[in-house]
Amino acid sequence: MSNLFRRFVNDSGVTAVEYGLVAGLIAVVIIGAVTSLGTKVQSKFQSVADALTSRHPQANGPRPRASRPKLVHCARRGGVDS
Repeated sequence: MSNLFRRFVNDSGVTAVEYGLVAGLIAVVIIGAVTSLGTKVQSKFQSVADALTSRHPQANGPRPRASRPKLVHCARRGGVDS
């Protein structure tokens, strides 16, 4: 009788389900840790940016464009003379 019962019971599917549950739990823990760490890092970067902005308020505006040096052709040397 026990031989007949063993024939119909298969435990390999249970192991796969257990591994899936463990993997899901690990994923939830990793997502929670990354979210928490990301929030802390973002607040730290924001505090550094605020400190820099308060010390140099003109840093937020657009930078003036530097004028390009004028290139003058030198016919005698065949190149550019500065």
